[in-house]
Amino acid sequence: MIAIIYAGLSILPLGLLIFGSIFLKTRFKNLNVPVILSVGIVTLICEFLFFNSQYAEAIDHKLWNSVSTVISYFPIWASLTVFWVCTFIFSVTEIFKFKNKNHLIKISMLIAISWISFRAYNLSANLNSADHEIFKTITMLAKSDCPEDVIRKFADDKNVDYQLAVAANPKAPADVVLKLSQSENEMVRFYSTSSARLSNERLQEMKKNDISKEVRKQAENELEFTRLIK
Repeated sequence: MIAIIYAGLSILPLGLLIFGSIFLKTRFKNLNVPVILSVGIVTLICEFLFFNSQYAEAIDHKLWNSVSTVISYFPIWASLTVFWVCTFIFSVTEIFKFKNKNHLIKISMLIAISWISFRAYNLSANLNSADHEIFKTITMLAKSDCPEDVIRKFADDKNVDYQLAVAANPKAPADVVLKLSQSENEMVRFYSTSSARLSNERLQEMKKNDISKEVRKQAENELEFTRLIK
């Protein structure tokens, strides 16, 4: 699952890197394509390593609601980072060659350094932000070794992401999952149908009576394809 997602996320930055290098080679004859490609790929790998360290567990537990924004912006953010790092490397090599005195090269280098500094600061800020702490809590709640008292505490929280994480926890107490299946939030009810702790009787009830068509259909699919109950 994660490998497929990562492959999809890499299409845009890799495409821009490869085809951009080929295009720029026609404009800048002294552009060292192998070096630029190597630098770009290493930068992209670093981006994925950071992404993996932060969000792999959430993806593994299918907490799509909490990672959807990050996933949607990652290809653009990674592409910009790869572009500016490659610009920085190209600018440095041009300056050290002492062959190109164009001030645009120096300006590009300044912009690249500014971007890298901003990127480093942004990553550092994210690691210490409240949002990151919330995300860590969400990931913790989805793990099977999460203490029951913690699960019960956050299941009553108004934060939908906390409730979705509890619903994804295979060891969540049955009464907690039952309560989530009766939530006013359609998404919480939808996710609760996938919990093995939810009884067949409750799924049958949701299949027939839930006000949401999507939830009714999901309950039906869970009964027929996962629990093999027609």
